[in-house]
Amino acid sequence: MEIWPNFFIVGAHKAGTTLLYSYLQKIPEIYMSPMKEPRFFNSTKYKEKLPYSITKESEYLKLFRGVKQEKAIGESSPFYLFDPDSANLIHDSIPEAKAIIILRDPIERLFSAYLMHKSKGRLDQPFHELVVKNIQNPDSIILDYFSLKNSLYSPSVSRFIKIFGENKVKVLVFEEFTEDPETTVNEVLEFLGVKARAPKTEEKKINPYGVPRGKLARLILGSKTLTRIGVKIIPQSLQWKVKDNLLYKQEEKPEISKPDRVSLEEFYRSDVKELGIILKRKFPWLWVND
Repeated sequence: MEIWPNFFIVGAHKAGTTLLYSYLQKIPEIYMSPMKEPRFFNSTKYKEKLPYSITKESEYLKLFRGVKQEKAIGESSPFYLFDPDSANLIHDSIPEAKAIIILRDPIERLFSAYLMHKSKGRLDQPFHELVVKNIQNPDSIILDYFSLKNSLYSPSVSRFIKIFGENKVKVLVFEEFTEDPETTVNEVLEFLGVKARAPKTEEKKINPYGVPRGKLARLILGSKTLTRIGVKIIPQSLQWKVKDNLLYKQEEKPEISKPDRVSLEEFYRSDVKELGIILKRKFPWLWVND
């Protein structure tokens, strides 16, 4: 019998999806895809740009052959949120599916994405240059899926709510999640209809800021071909350890310059306010109310 997932962590990218995935993996009543980001429900144009995406249904369904008695069956592909086609693609195949969205301060999310691309050698322009260029032309995509538009949350959140239904979309806030992960995980379990309670969560930091350990590490991290090979031959459980211990060295995270922050606050302010209206809540991003 074919088994499909019934919930999806759909994003946002660089907003704690890996952390939530790692917590849910440890709960016996939940089955998480052993591959964190299958990206099966991304549109073709997104799959062509992402390092590794599953394109065949049979290959995707293999990820869920390990399901036993678990009622909550999930996967996590952060680029579903940005992709305008993913919500429909998921809903058309699995009408009863639920979606979990994690939102992070849009400026911090953008800067985190920039630092990731820069560390992998995909970007060499200064952050300020990219901000100016993208504000002047918001429809431009600087690098594949790196764009200021990806931190404009309200259109994506509205789309998932409209297609899935309000009761099947759970929106979390990254800053609240990292401040109190146990409470957030319990909210997710209730949303998924899982009676278990979150285990005592230890403080953990996944995907910390780091820079490549030399030219060879930068070459490996910046190569889509090598990334595809690594994803295929290195078990998911070891991939983070390889990156953190062999390819990256941790350093203090740089800060956004004040002029860039002011420009981005102006760019994102109206969208965050619209998002607050949609979700009927306020956000812990203090600059929104400045």
